[in-house]
Amino acid sequence: MTPLLCRWALVLAALLASGPRLWAASAAESRAYTGATNLFGLGFYGPAEEALGRFAQTYSNSTHVAQAILYQAQARIALTNYAPAIALLTAHQAAAGTNADQYLFWLAEARYRQGDYPAARDGFARLVSEFPASTRRLEAAVGEASARMKLRDWPGAIQVLQRPDGAFQSATRAQGTNDLVARGYLLLAEACLAQKDYPAAKAALQPLATGKLAPATAWQRQYLACLLDDASGRKAQALEGTTNLLTLATNAAQPGFLARSVSLQAGLLEKAGHTNDAIAAFQKNLAGGVPDDLQRQALQKITTLCLADGRTTEAAKALQSFVDQYPNAASADLALLTLGEIRLRHWLTSNETNAVSLAGTNAPVATNSLDLALKSLQTLTALTNSPLLGKACLDLGWCFWLTTNLPASQTNFQAAFERLPFSFDQATACFKLADCYFRQTNYTAAITNYQAVVTRFAGLAEAQKHLVEPALYQTVQAGVLGGQIAAATNALARLLASWPGSDRTEAALLVAGLEITRAGNPEAARQTFLAFTRAAPNDPLRPAVELAIAQTYEQQDQWTNALQQYNAWLLIHTNSEFRPQAAFLRAQAVYRLGDETNALACFTNLVAEFPTNSLTQLAQMWAGTYYYNRGAFVDAEKSFRWIFQTNWPASDLTYQAQMMAGRAAFARQAWSEARGYFTGLYNTLACPEDLRIQALLAYAGCLVSQDSTNKAADYQQAIESCKRVCSLYPTNRLAPLAWGEMANALLQYAKSPQQYDDVTNAFQQVILSTNADAAARSMAKVGLSIALEKQADLATGTNQTALLSAALTNCLDVFIGTNLRDGEEAALFWKKEAGLEAGRLAERLQLWAQATKVYQQLKELVPALGPRLDANIRRCEEKGR
Repeated sequence: MTPLLCRWALVLAALLASGPRLWAASAAESRAYTGATNLFGLGFYGPAEEALGRFAQTYSNSTHVAQAILYQAQARIALTNYAPAIALLTAHQAAAGTNADQYLFWLAEARYRQGDYPAARDGFARLVSEFPASTRRLEAAVGEASARMKLRDWPGAIQVLQRPDGAFQSATRAQGTNDLVARGYLLLAEACLAQKDYPAAKAALQPLATGKLAPATAWQRQYLACLLDDASGRKAQALEGTTNLLTLATNAAQPGFLARSVSLQAGLLEKAGHTNDAIAAFQKNLAGGVPDDLQRQALQKITTLCLADGRTTEAAKALQSFVDQYPNAASADLALLTLGEIRLRHWLTSNETNAVSLAGTNAPVATNSLDLALKSLQTLTALTNSPLLGKACLDLGWCFWLTTNLPASQTNFQAAFERLPFSFDQATACFKLADCYFRQTNYTAAITNYQAVVTRFAGLAEAQKHLVEPALYQTVQAGVLGGQIAAATNALARLLASWPGSDRTEAALLVAGLEITRAGNPEAARQTFLAFTRAAPNDPLRPAVELAIAQTYEQQDQWTNALQQYNAWLLIHTNSEFRPQAAFLRAQAVYRLGDETNALACFTNLVAEFPTNSLTQLAQMWAGTYYYNRGAFVDAEKSFRWIFQTNWPASDLTYQAQMMAGRAAFARQAWSEARGYFTGLYNTLACPEDLRIQALLAYAGCLVSQDSTNKAADYQQAIESCKRVCSLYPTNRLAPLAWGEMANALLQYAKSPQQYDDVTNAFQQVILSTNADAAARSMAKVGLSIALEKQADLATGTNQTALLSAALTNCLDVFIGTNLRDGEEAALFWKKEAGLEAGRLAERLQLWAQATKVYQQLKELVPALGPRLDANIRRCEEKGR
């Protein structure tokens, strides 16, 4: 290899940009565990319990089994299924490992909630004794005291909490006063109060008198203080203290606290003989959100006090008013009337799809059938008017290729290329014709045909996927072997720009003579290139070398350094042939540094400076996407339109630009323009099949979304378009989207149960399809949820609840990712939509805590929704009290 060729090989290696990193798909075990624990974390304990059980059974050897069983037991406890929780923990306690103290704690907790206070007491005491380093030790001590108090073992509770060397007092010395310590002091005060040891009760409350307490704790302290004053004979102080108690209850924002405060104040007023004030106070507990027992007490007290005072009419009026206001309340044949708002989303569509190409089918013929194949094909080629002649020549070319009869192979591939229509087969014939020339060392002819594959067939999805990259790779080889360096370097530049990390690109670099000191080490490569610039400062290859140096910084994600290099390079090398590429890479570096505004300026300047360079199409595509993502749909449409209306040959990129122009027009509700883009694409036979289908589906979306005086006709036409996709392209991976769009159209005017069955069946086609990607299945899940809710609106009682629960389950599948398959990532848009729907459905089912957790997690996922979600969270917290 000549010295010049070696230098070119070294320089062009620098164009190897760092490719996108491919992350390994999550294992099924990890996904199952994460999905189950997410359900648990969100408070959906029923589905979580089932999912955790399945995980423990399916992955019985997993390191997460002990933790999964612990969570499953906690879910059962949250569902008040205490006996099954106890059985589960007991059965697996021997294998708890490092979770042994946690198992013991939750066994005691389950028994406490079950009402088995002796067993709970003993379990908590055992944890305190056997696990002195447990993080649950303080909580267990407080739990033991609580259990003893339930057993009215006041001295035992006092001993647990007062013993100087006990877990509780040790924690108070080490931790000060936190919520758990405060709870212990409150229990101690209550126990002392029950023992009528008022000085000890007062002393127990004293540590809580200073410092900032949580609102609920502050209220509980004041409540006990009022009881203590009352029990100690300080009636006036007790009544006076209820004024502060009411304020603290309001601050705690818990209706139960407020109702208990009202009850205490009203009772003290009654004891003091202030009947009118007592009645007025009890009236406050005849309201929504008040616990049943306190409502009943208020009703009884008001009635008793009014009747005792001879105010029969007033008593009857109070009772009637309550009945009228709360006709179904549990207390006094009344219940709180709970109202919920129902909102329905009508508009559903998917903005993005991932293009998938079909694999080639031109596999070599098996060796043992070559003779018969040759005989058959040669007989066919004798029929010069056969429409299959081109394909026959292509197959004959393969046959002769396999027998290394290169002249005959070349003749047939040439004939196939000339006779076949524009297609992947014709591209294959062109590629194999080039291979024949290459094998026969006619490198000039080989380069000509490889370049034809790249320039003529790049717009074909299959050719782009299967042939363009190898054609560029073969051009590099032919250029090096034939001494045509310009052809080799141009092909290598294309490889580096489009497939920077592929095996063929690396092989092409090796074929071109590349030897970097440490392969795959950007630092070592950079030092090699810097040494070259020092050794040959005036070499004509220096611009390419310096560009390569900048790209080594990219490989290390040092984008600031890379940008500095690109800026300096563009200032110095004003006439280099690599200038368009350098400008493009600089724009990308600016973008990677998060400065999208200046990145837009860089890409825009590239288009203006190099309007005929192929990179300008990519730059303009970036600009269009920038505008589209920011809602500047007019500018986006203009940018996309420039790509396919300028004098560029039709290609996959120009078709994609036309599709995006249609989406931009759709987004700004320019329905006529959008339909024009979409129908134009669909009617272009050279357009890749996937994109044509996308265009037809987008056209259907226009019909569904546009304003019209005859929506029924629009829906019907949209449905027919979707049916066309389903019938003509049933195996295409976009067929599920057609089912989804059809379901969307059907949903718009469905009224009867039968019509909703049609909607749900269409969505199920998407969900069950093996061709549907995560975004399509997520869209279908959300759509199915909406349809199920519509069906619920037509049902009553348990049927309605079952339908709403099914709707919620479908949304949760998307929100927590349990609908994902191996190697898939969640579609953020549909995860957001599913979260909003899940929260709203949980509210409708009065699952306030679960709805709150969904909104909180959704707020972390989509911070822009913060204000809206904060309002939702406040509403759920208020209704859940």
